[in-house]
Amino acid sequence: MVDLVAAYAAESCLCDEVVMAAGSLNAVSVRQDRSLRWILLHLIEETARHLGHISVLRQADRRQHW
Repeated sequence: MVDLVAAYAAESCLCDEVVMAAGSLNAVSVRQDRSLRWILLHLIEETARHLGHISVLRQADRRQHW
């Protein structure tokens, strides 16, 4: 788990660098026709969704150990 958190923190730093280097949230990705604003909102949605999955798994694990 420690390695996972460290990897997430490292990716977050890289993401921060990209955002800070962009001139605007309206900047469009080179690879896709999406704005930085859209990409960040999508990142937030996906992170929240996966954290929800983790929460459900942790709750199920706790119930098994009671």
